[in-house]
Amino acid sequence: MLGNKVQILQSSSVLEVNCHEEQQNDMRTKMGHGCWNKVLDFDEAKIQILYALPIILNSLFYYLITLVSAMFAGRLGELQLAGASLANSWNFISGLAVVAG
Repeated sequence: MLGNKVQILQSSSVLEVNCHEEQQNDMRTKMGHGCWNKVLDFDEAKIQILYALPIILNSLFYYLITLVSAMFAGRLGELQLAGASLANSWNFISGLAVVAG
């Protein structure tokens, strides 16, 4: 019976492709990705992260402006921190949110 399976695999290109894919999946499982290969396509995820990286960095630095302002104002005192936080909130709501869309 095993000889019949080997003969079928040799004669069918579809089964050879499936056999080849199973071997690759076995290799990836040994490399440590495990069952995530069934859920994620790592090559596609890497490409999408590289395309999204400028947007991610832009958003990060955009919100770091408020954080750094609050940190500097917090060193001055509680009242100054409250004023800076209120000013940052008002600036974001009235100005930057309208400009950013």
